[in-house]
Amino acid sequence: MAGGVLLWTFGHVLAALVATAINRRRHVRTLAMVARRRRDLGALVVEYDEPLAYCMPGRRRCVVLSTGALTCLHDDQVSAILAHERAHLAGRHDLAINFTLATGRTFSMVPLMRAARTEVPRLLELLADDVAARKHDRVTLAATLVAVAGGRTPATALGAGGGTALLRVRRLLAPHDPLSRLGRLTGGIGIALLVTLPLALAANPAITALLERHRHFPR
Repeated sequence: MAGGVLLWTFGHVLAALVATAINRRRHVRTLAMVARRRRDLGALVVEYDEPLAYCMPGRRRCVVLSTGALTCLHDDQVSAILAHERAHLAGRHDLAINFTLATGRTFSMVPLMRAARTEVPRLLELLADDVAARKHDRVTLAATLVAVAGGRTPATALGAGGGTALLRVRRLLAPHDPLSRLGRLTGGIGIALLVTLPLALAANPAITALLERHRHFPR
């Protein structure tokens, strides 16, 4: 039973990764036909009036901006939004999101895992904001998020806008005190438990049975 649960979990994770990779490859092929590369920005630009900014992770990872975004944002804001998207790519946030979505489907009966499917993407957006805010003014970054908040991001991409933009703008304009070292350690342990605890619980019967067998072996 424990082996079956582990295989079920691994299957969901693998299926999520494969489906995401296929959809991203399809989207990247479309971008190759409709987008032009701006070497000065290190990004692809598509002709689209709506302000839009997102990144496509994977082997051919890239940042995508719309002409609408370049029209309504000034240079500092463009730099801030590029820093946000590059933080997603550098941190491989897509892997964390895919794993969370897959385990959320596997353990859909566990409220904590269901909540993680929405909370982990939101927290990763906050993390990318923090990385961008290290080099760019927080007010500038907040104004940028407001400008691109209504942009529709492809399902397999990570976008700067979306439904969490208002919360993130408020956080940027009125930041809380940073966590202490103990708080960061506690948070890291909590995240590790969130990821490993369901698998450990599933494997526990098999591990217990194995230990019981070895206890009776002669020395």
